[in-house]
Amino acid sequence: MKKLPWILTIFLLSGIWFTACRSIKQVTIESRTDSIYIEKLIPVITPADSAAIRALFECDENGKVVLRWLDVANTKNVQAQLTIDSLGNVIAKMKVPQDTVYIPSKKITVKEYVEVPVEVEKKLTKWQAMKVELGGWAFGVLIAFVLLAAGWFIYKKIKK
Repeated sequence: MKKLPWILTIFLLSGIWFTACRSIKQVTIESRTDSIYIEKLIPVITPADSAAIRALFECDENGKVVLRWLDVANTKNVQAQLTIDSLGNVIAKMKVPQDTVYIPSKKITVKEYVEVPVEVEKKLTKWQAMKVELGGWAFGVLIAFVLLAAGWFIYKKIKK
């Protein structure tokens, strides 16, 4: 029985010696990239088209206006309508439909997250982490309670 305290002391000291010094673990760097693709249609209005009209009018022997020749040049979106009324007036009507072309567009938003590791020279042991979590005072109260209970138990044993 006299050797029991020595054995416990040696056991505790050897446990402290073996767990006190640890090698530093390398922390891996994690980086990730998120890409967001947004597809949408962008409206593009086609520019206005044009038309060119050339005509030659002459008077005949009766005094009426006669169209000798007509040249109409227009682009693909313009529709020209020419009419000559009974008085010899030229009425030109142009029909240009509104045309909007939708062009697909991809918008890419790239977000890059890089986590920078902070090297800890000496990491907390489980004992130290538990002590930090519980708080110094609460842990001290628990140890005092255990010591008082053990002292009371030993006192009762000796008194018998």
